Parts: sequence; structure tokens; C-alpha cells
Amino acid sequence: IEANPRAYLMSRIRTYPHLFISTFGGKIGIDQTIGEVIAQRRFGIAALLAALLILFSLLPFAAATLGLTRATSNPAALLCALFMIATLVVHLPMWIEYRYWLPVLPYELALGAIGLDCALRRFRKDVTR
Repeated sequence: IEANPRAYLMSRIRTYPHLFISTFGGKIGIDQTIGEVIAQRRFGIAALLAALLILFSLLPFAAATLGLTRATSNPAALLCALFMIATLVVHLPMWIEYRYWLPVLPYELALGAIGLDCALRRFRKDVTR
């Protein structure tokens, strides 16, 4: 780190999203990244991995991010948010793999449900106007 702090910082920026984002390809027998699959011109597999990434990683994380808006008024949401934020902060300088996010996943999903509820309520208000 002392010899090349810029390289360390860049490695953290590149690997950090892998803490909370995964394609789950290994769970279905695809041990390659989306980039590797696209390079092999296997676009169906790439689409499957992208769909899994969006459905099971990005959407729950985005919904949990919406749930953060309710964290100040809801003790359960606050607890979930604290677990998520603490995990994100603690793992910043460390080795990063999705498996380290798994203990926080129930809290992410609970906060995501709160965020989705909040978004649906806003949407219903806009539709009824």
C-alpha cells in the first residue's frame, strides 16, 4: 500500500462492487464473468447472467437504498440500514467477495421491502392525482 497507494485505491474501486453485486453464475454452473462469456460470443448465457445480476443483486440493492429514506422514522429499517452500512464500511479495505455480504442479505431484503413499499405508495399518489 505504501509503495503504490494509487494502485491500491484503484484495486479497491474495481473490486468493491463485488461485495454486494453478483451474477450467481457459479450457482448454476457458469464459472465465468459476463465479459468472458461475451468474448466467447455466448450471448444467451451473457443475457442469463445479466438477468440474474439485475434481478437478484441490483434490484434488491436499489430497493434497499430507497428504504434508507425511511430509516430515520422506522426502528427496524434503521437497524437494517446500520448492518448494511457497517458491513460496507468494514469491508472497504479488506478482501472482497460476495460471500461476505451473505450475512447482511436478510437485512438488505427487509430494507428493500420497506423501500419498495415507499416507492409504491409514492407511485399510487402520483397515479391518483
